[in-house]
Amino acid sequence: MVTPDWVGMEVLNEKWSLLIKDCAKYYA
Repeated sequence: MVTPDWVGMEVLNEKWSLLIKDCAKYYA
């Protein structure tokens, strides 16, 4: 069974990935 915390981490990782990609555009 998947825990809610694990799901939350997955969503958080998704948001961080987008944020990092967005920052990369400015620093590239």
